[in-house]
Amino acid sequence: MFLALILLAGQTCSSDQIIQTMQGISRTAKGRVGVAAIVLESGKSVGFHSQEKFSLQSVDKLPIAMAALHAIDQKELDPEQQVQIDRKSLLPRPYHSPLRDQFREGQSFSVMDLLRRMIVESDGTASDTVMRLLGGPEAVNSYLRYLGITDLAIGAYEHQMDVMERERSRNSASPSAIVELLRHIYGSSDLSPRSRSALLMWMAATQTSNRRIKGLVPKETEVFHKTGTSGTQHGFTPATNDVGLITLHGGDHLALAVFVSDSRASEPIREKVIARITRTLWNCW
Repeated sequence: MFLALILLAGQTCSSDQIIQTMQGISRTAKGRVGVAAIVLESGKSVGFHSQEKFSLQSVDKLPIAMAALHAIDQKELDPEQQVQIDRKSLLPRPYHSPLRDQFREGQSFSVMDLLRRMIVESDGTASDTVMRLLGGPEAVNSYLRYLGITDLAIGAYEHQMDVMERERSRNSASPSAIVELLRHIYGSSDLSPRSRSALLMWMAATQTSNRRIKGLVPKETEVFHKTGTSGTQHGFTPATNDVGLITLHGGDHLALAVFVSDSRASEPIREKVIARITRTLWNCW
């Protein structure tokens, strides 16, 4: 029985207890798990493998969207600009693109609609299109350097990466770097109130999985998150991720990043690992 089962809501937990509990939960993943978590108001934090690099998968859409919103705020990108996506620009299967499935001949979309689709639907075609508008991966990395965030690198478009690419992915980050990115979203002076509000609205509406960070917290909990998932071959999954901002029961805000890497466990187990780690932090903080 994991210690997690006795860390109850409202109980005072030491950092060692929390880490021990999360490590126990992580063993069921049959892979490598990295966690970084911080209560933004108090600075209280825990983590393990928090400085190691993990493949972002679709979590990379979060910094790309932030860089685009910053460009909009700086009048460098028009949010209402219409972008024509033709058949050649649509990502092929098995890349995830609801836009491709819905508009097989392509169509014109506004920049803001593409941003919404890449966060809410995790659309790869939308994400690659937005990054091209920005000037490529280096433009996103330039924005991250502007924020002072290290250990987070965007090195490729989605269509350039194999869907089974492992932690050596050119788009990678440490859990701690992602938590720092989330801190910027929460208390952002880098994004206008309008851009920040739009991003949080999209993160709250994300459709890709409610069984990870949101899986075991009370249904009324305010959660803003972005998932990322690789393909699975022969029972091996390189990446199952979820990162986000959670409003705790006392009103404080938790920034959390959980990465499950190189796992031999099933998807329900991988997702439950993320959900149980989140619930442990919810109970203790």
